[in-house]
Amino acid sequence: MKKKLLFIILFIVGNTFFSYLYYIIAINNRNTDNEILQIFKSLILSLLITLVIFWSINKKKK
Repeated sequence: MKKKLLFIILFIVGNTFFSYLYYIIAINNRNTDNEILQIFKSLILSLLITLVIFWSINKKKK
């Protein structure tokens, strides 16, 4: 249960961080992809980083 909660918290933090990053990139570079694609990209990136962090935490415990 605690692991699932940690995963959800990390996912939300990661998603917020990458959404913010993509927002900054979109402001600096006006001819980027549409917003839906950017949100999708940020979700995938945050999920990957969350999985990597989660995997490294699990590896350290063993």
